[in-house]
Amino acid sequence: MNRLYKAAYVIDEEQIWDDDIEMYGDGYIFRVDANPTTEAEGAPEGWDEYCEDKWGEPHEFFIPSDRPIYRSRSAAQDRVNLINRWGGHAVLMECTPEWTTVAQANAWRKLDRLADRMLTAQKKVDALHAQYSEIARGAAL
Repeated sequence: MNRLYKAAYVIDEEQIWDDDIEMYGDGYIFRVDANPTTEAEGAPEGWDEYCEDKWGEPHEFFIPSDRPIYRSRSAAQDRVNLINRWGGHAVLMECTPEWTTVAQANAWRKLDRLADRMLTAQKKVDALHAQYSEIARGAAL
């Protein structure tokens, strides 16, 4: 079975400020597509040496992105370690994708949309039925 891995930023609950939040079953709260930057005056200790080794020239400080997806757990763990090294707080995430044909996936999505529409329609019917019953009780008096 194929697994995919990625780093994910952990955001403190007090830092939640918008709808781009996703809660996972283990209690971690992640900001979806988070890519925080620092407002610190200078780069952290070791940044210049890291840039020289990585790119051969200096770069402005940034916290690495958590967007890449990896087929290798160790490569994703390296990304987590990199984020944490420069001041971020990330954990390793794993998923097992379910492969299906595009036609089957489209059919499932259509069924989900129809189920949502039926639920909305049923709520409207229930509200009309309640309104009807209320008026009928008032007319019987």
